[in-house]
Amino acid sequence: MPFDVHRLPIFNAHLEKVLKKYSLSQSRINNLINSLADFYQKGIVYPGFGECQVRKIRFGLEEYGLNERKGLRLLYIVIPQKNKIVPLMAYKKGDFKSEKEVNGRAKKHLKEFLSALSPK
Repeated sequence: MPFDVHRLPIFNAHLEKVLKKYSLSQSRINNLINSLADFYQKGIVYPGFGECQVRKIRFGLEEYGLNERKGLRLLYIVIPQKNKIVPLMAYKKGDFKSEKEVNGRAKKHLKEFLSALSPK
């Protein structure tokens, strides 16, 4: 069964800010997110999430002269049992002071996702 990419409202709001800043790359960024289902294991496993499989992909923005090393990062969670991929956050290297800050923000987004899954 194929994987489905499920975008949360908090991710879409965050992505909108990124796309405003990098509008020339908008279609490439959206294509990357939409194609996560095809290559979800490409990203490196991001530490600090226990049993959850959170991955990070580095993405160059050639339109702005940014290679993978200086470009965007996309964090996403893979949920094999439900055949879902959920993008958690997209950001440019340097947008956060440290990896600890990125980790904290990603955990916040993950909690929101998990609460959305819980029956009310």
